[in-house]
Amino acid sequence: MIRSYSEAVYDGLVDEKDTKKYAGEIIKEVDRLNSLVMDLLQLSKLEYGAKSSAADGTEFYFVIPKDNLSTLN
Repeated sequence: MIRSYSEAVYDGLVDEKDTKKYAGEIIKEVDRLNSLVMDLLQLSKLEYGAKSSAADGTEFYFVIPKDNLSTLN
C-alpha cells in the first residue's frame, strides 16, 4: 500500500486534491509499520535478554549476545 500510493504520487497519477489524502494514508501505514517493528524489537529483547522496564516499572533481566546489541539499540 505504501509503495503503490508513493509511486502514484511520484508518477503524477494523483491530482493535487488527492495528494494530501494519499500522503495521509502513507503516513498512517508508516506509523503502523513502525509500531510493528517496535513490537518486534521489544519481543526480540525479551527473547534474547535485554534489561527493560515494563510500563508498570517492573524490570526484566536477560542476556543479549553482543552481535545483537547494535540491532536492538
